[in-house]
Amino acid sequence: MARGKFRLRTTLMIPFALQILAAVGLVGFVAFRSGQRSVSNLSTALRSELAARIHQSLESYLLSPHDINQLNAAAFLEGDLNFENPQNLSQMLQQVEISPFIFGVYCGNQAGEF
Repeated sequence: MARGKFRLRTTLMIPFALQILAAVGLVGFVAFRSGQRSVSNLSTALRSELAARIHQSLESYLLSPHDINQLNAAAFLEGDLNFENPQNLSQMLQQVEISPFIFGVYCGNQAGEF
């Protein structure tokens, strides 16, 4: 065999092998990019869901005491709550027992008494 000549077998195999490698590489690259996009979309959705749940929990935690204060203020203005008579304060103790977010209820007057 002469030195500058190619064999037919080598001449046919190299282009086919290069085409196969290019196709496999392209499919692998597209699959990798698609996987990255899917993971990115999933993580964005999970962050949004987590933020919404945290917001909902925090809102219910912070609004419950505010609502109870408004109810107590309305009851006091209507005369239903008399802080001079401790017997009438059982309603406030029931609020502590009922609400999972209330750990204590304090009442004070203008003289600074609790």
